[in-house]
Amino acid sequence: MRYICLMVLTLPLWGQRLHVSSGSAAPGQKASLDVTLDCPAGKEVVALQWEVSFPGQVLAFDGKGSTAGAAAAAAGKTLTCASRKKDGSTWICILIGGQKAIGNGSVATLRYQIQPNATAGAQRVLIDNVQGVSAGVKKVAIARAAGSLTVSR
Repeated sequence: MRYICLMVLTLPLWGQRLHVSSGSAAPGQKASLDVTLDCPAGKEVVALQWEVSFPGQVLAFDGKGSTAGAAAAAAGKTLTCASRKKDGSTWICILIGGQKAIGNGSVATLRYQIQPNATAGAQRVLIDNVQGVSAGVKKVAIARAAGSLTVSR
């Protein structure tokens, strides 16, 4: 039984993973975070969708200024993001285009504006509800990832 539990707990380590960089900026300035994908050979995805959430009173997301990263662009993908909550603190992003698999590397650059009245400190940016689609059109669940934007003075 111990071995089965250990094996189940380590399964996500063998699959697809997202990573979110960290960054910093002063109030009123722009900042960006890179989202990278790491997939084992043969487990690549052709599309991704996720929710990005953050403290809206501190950060303003630039959905139109956010772009597909180098690995996604090389696969012919484009990034589209739309606000999910009225306060602008949660957005849904979709990375799609064609059937070419997305290689390992940067899949998105998420851009933010630090609110002018933001107080100094680290702000968590969470990528959650991540879904990938395989070349065989199968849904691939990918674990959440988090980064941070530090408001500096």
